[in-house]
Amino acid sequence: MYEALGISREDKHARMMQSAKNLSFFDAPVGLIVTLDRSLRKLQILDCGIFVQTLMLLAQERGLATCPQAAWSMWSGTIRKVLDLPETEMVLMGMALGYPDTSEVAADIPMPRIAPEEFATFHGFEN
Repeated sequence: MYEALGISREDKHARMMQSAKNLSFFDAPVGLIVTLDRSLRKLQILDCGIFVQTLMLLAQERGLATCPQAAWSMWSGTIRKVLDLPETEMVLMGMALGYPDTSEVAADIPMPRIAPEEFATFHGFEN
């Protein structure tokens, strides 16, 4: 991502400034914070992931863009204070939501993907 933005590995300040854009939801008009009650089991984190993906797909269907942001989990104490969340709530992530800004280079960086066969094993699909 930094390479596509023209930010060199050595330019720590520019990398930090780009990373800090997370904390303004990349200027999106809506910022979502996803939390989970700590009394729930770890499997419910998977449920939250399914919910978030569904939300992202529904947003895209309606012409909106999303950006899931794990960076918000590092600021759980601050988020807890600002949103008056109890200690029983675990901050999982944030998400930017709004209309896509096609003029922003970072909004359309092609990310290389490896083939599923490189990270998964499939059984019963030989034919």
